[in-house]
Amino acid sequence: MCLMVYLAASEPLPLLPWRADRPGFHVEALPRDHAVRAQTTLSALHYAGSHQGCGCGFQLGPEFEGDDEPPEDVVQVRATLAAFADYLEHQLRQRRQVEVVACWAGAEAEPPESCRTVTPDDLRRPDFRFAESERVTVVARP
Repeated sequence: MCLMVYLAASEPLPLLPWRADRPGFHVEALPRDHAVRAQTTLSALHYAGSHQGCGCGFQLGPEFEGDDEPPEDVVQVRATLAAFADYLEHQLRQRRQVEVVACWAGAEAEPPESCRTVTPDDLRRPDFRFAESERVTVVARP
């Protein structure tokens, strides 16, 4: 099962298409009636994908630092998170906040189990990790 990562904003965000020849961070528009609507009050919905296609490639944490993970995987996750942080940082120059909803595929309509506020710099931290069911408000400064 995959972690899904969604973005919500007060107005549509710029799209970044998926490129099979160069997998990386990408953003796709979602219809207004998408199930993740239940987790946010912001009107413009988007899917945020990693180099793996799903949200699993955004995950850092201790399991990525161990001997079992190839160093190139850790490097790729860090690069994907950096691209995500850069994207959010740019968007926050034009709006007050962007919400990120992280949940398992198929659980989009379920209420989040946790909520927190972060900055784009938090996504760049080596210990950054999305919880399995959370809504994250991203702001320029808390």
